[in-house]
Amino acid sequence: AAAGGGEQHDEDAADAQAQADGAAGGSRRAQKAAADKNPSARPDRVAESSLLRKGHAVNRLGGSKDVRDSFGHLPGIPINHVFNLRSEAMVLGAHKVPMGGIATAQLPPLEVGGQVYRKVKAATSIVMSGCYEDDHDAATEIVKYTGEGGNDLLGKKKQVADQVLARGNRALLANIALGLPVRVFRRNDDTGGATNSVLFYDGLYNVVSWVKARGKEGLLVYVYGLKRRAGQAASLSKPISHFKAVGCAKRGKHVLLRQHIICKDVSKGREATPIMAVNEVNRELPPGLSLEKDAAWIMDDKKDKDGPLVPSSSSFRYITANEYADGVTPPAPPTLVEEGSAEAAAAMAAELAAALAGGAADDDDDNAGETGSDAAAAAQAAAAVVNAAAGAAVDAAAAVADAMQSEDAMQQQQQQQQQPVEH
Repeated sequence: AAAGGGEQHDEDAADAQAQADGAAGGSRRAQKAAADKNPSARPDRVAESSLLRKGHAVNRLGGSKDVRDSFGHLPGIPINHVFNLRSEAMVLGAHKVPMGGIATAQLPPLEVGGQVYRKVKAATSIVMSGCYEDDHDAATEIVKYTGEGGNDLLGKKKQVADQVLARGNRALLANIALGLPVRVFRRNDDTGGATNSVLFYDGLYNVVSWVKARGKEGLLVYVYGLKRRAGQAASLSKPISHFKAVGCAKRGKHVLLRQHIICKDVSKGREATPIMAVNEVNRELPPGLSLEKDAAWIMDDKKDKDGPLVPSSSSFRYITANEYADGVTPPAPPTLVEEGSAEAAAAMAAELAAALAGGAADDDDDNAGETGSDAAAAAQAAAAVVNAAAGAAVDAAAAVADAMQSEDAMQQQQQQQQQPVEH
């Protein structure tokens, strides 16, 4: 700040004053807005709210304030991992805010020059979504990232107000000072997804510079220089362009670009969504695939380097319907009958007769004579009930048929009466 002169200091002071002016009523307004807001009906947001409330999301203890976060890569989320929804990235701990582009975490107390700072925050992850026209992303190692605030995100995505050095914008300065990386996510077009877009995890970037300048709309914005860390897997994402998210190809192409895919679909077209197989260990195919018969489903991008693919030694067969061994009779499908009908009474009587007959067969030999005779009598009584119910069902069916015939005859008579009479 000292090197930048008094003008920079005055602008920062103005930012601080603007933030203080809005803080007084901000809490009450936020509480009223939360009380008036209707809960979302989108299934992903409903599931997200439920997981957060119960504390089942990654690094969440329950409730919105009990948030923990970490810097760097996350276990189980490799570079080029695709999140189908923002809610998915949130509950898995990848990007901890549902709408904002900058997620932050509070650092442990820091001692600088003999003074202890206890409320310093740094950014853990950012999302490049194409909503800020001052972003510049050529999909190279260097990215120009615009800070948050002052944007008409729900409209034309234009800058409508000056940005202030607060929240995520100030947190990114701590990343510069402490050398902490940020996880970078890029939004990719995906016309087959639930929201027509997905999030690509692009890897770790260092925040190396920042500047406060006038943007394309003539308003003050904070712009940060991000540099991708060396030694990471190559990114499959495409560059961001304003208001167009990412110029990525159709759904599925980014998945096919992944390395070590050896099978396009283990279900061989039986499922609506392909189930791909990846083998990063050896050259063995998934079980159930034949090199000759299933060549259309097999992919091999390493055949010139690591040798030929080999069939699996495991026994596996993909099925989509129940199968039974020879001599096994499949169970009959259940018959749905209306409760209280004659058919329902007959079915209950038949079950009772079968249960009584089975009980008689399982009795001990000592009581077989006495109990068996009682069971036989009960079975005969149940059979009588069955016969009566069956007779009632036949009578009911006959009555319905007679009623239908009578109704048809009545309709024909009415139609004849409505026909014009010739004189």
